[in-house]
Amino acid sequence: MSDEQDIRRMGGLKKWMPITYFTFLIGTLAITGFPFLSGFFSKDEILVHSFMHNKLIWGLAVISATLTGLYMFRMFFVVFFGSFRGTKEQEGHLHESPSLMTIPLILLAILSVFGGLINAPQYLCTISEKLKHWIEPNILVGNTHVKIDHGIELMLIAVAVLVFASTLVFQYIKYVKKQNLPEEDEVMKKPAIVLSNKLYIDEAYDKLIVEPTEHLGEVSKWVDNSLFGKIPKTTEWIGMQLSKLNSKIQNGNLEYYLVYMSIGVFVLLIASFFIK
Repeated sequence: MSDEQDIRRMGGLKKWMPITYFTFLIGTLAITGFPFLSGFFSKDEILVHSFMHNKLIWGLAVISATLTGLYMFRMFFVVFFGSFRGTKEQEGHLHESPSLMTIPLILLAILSVFGGLINAPQYLCTISEKLKHWIEPNILVGNTHVKIDHGIELMLIAVAVLVFASTLVFQYIKYVKKQNLPEEDEVMKKPAIVLSNKLYIDEAYDKLIVEPTEHLGEVSKWVDNSLFGKIPKTTEWIGMQLSKLNSKIQNGNLEYYLVYMSIGVFVLLIASFFIK
């Protein structure tokens, strides 16, 4: 994509990037809770624990899962379906990623398919208990087991599947069937602009954290250069003056050394007289 990151300038990429498309599809299905993939069971664990702990938290978790489905399917359909919306130059350069990138994607996709078996309930997948015992020596196992009726757990699973299916169908109709696209910046309404700018969290962080830290750094630099920076220079000047004085004394003239020695002996004699 020639460094393009705006999904509104993409579209139809599954034709040029089949491996990325397929692995992205598996990742999207996993994170949105497609049955029996890794994200399905991990999401089920979260929903079950939150339901047993607090129904309000469970409701918020369901809303969060819904939002995950909405933004993931939106991105998936806008990027890989429809027609390409970039420039002709970009279209001429479209190609699959190198193996350095696609091989990790394939491995992660495989783990997304089979990794969920580790957390699958035993009555749904008997192999899950064997996998848990197999990896148990390598993980820290806490006392987090929750006793819950199978009927309630199946009901919670049904809610998770309903959230997955509804977001999938809704976004498919909107972005594939009706071919709606995300709005351009100029026509966005204020709530959409706020969301598009991530609630301006980056800007707030920059104003509250980054800029004050940079100013503090400038002050520290000034103090270092203006105050502490002068200490070595002052020490250097004193050393130079002492060196010059010493160079006058240590000049290699034997007559001067005899005078200094005589003065030293005289001082020692006077001192020894007064000390007695």
